[in-house]
Amino acid sequence: MKARYKVGDVICYRTGKSSANTRKIVAVKENIFNVTYAVEGMLNSNDLVKQRDIIGMIIKQK
Repeated sequence: MKARYKVGDVICYRTGKSSANTRKIVAVKENIFNVTYAVEGMLNSNDLVKQRDIIGMIIKQK
């Protein structure tokens, strides 16, 4: 899969059933099947954001 967002973008993503979080992307990992993003303030690898969980982008890097 191709990544829709790049490092530096601020994205809004789902964290639970009805809750969302807004964070800045610090790393992108592309795979054949999915794309995962590492965000600012992550504690461990369980906090990686999958592309399907992303609702939208707040700030786009030039």
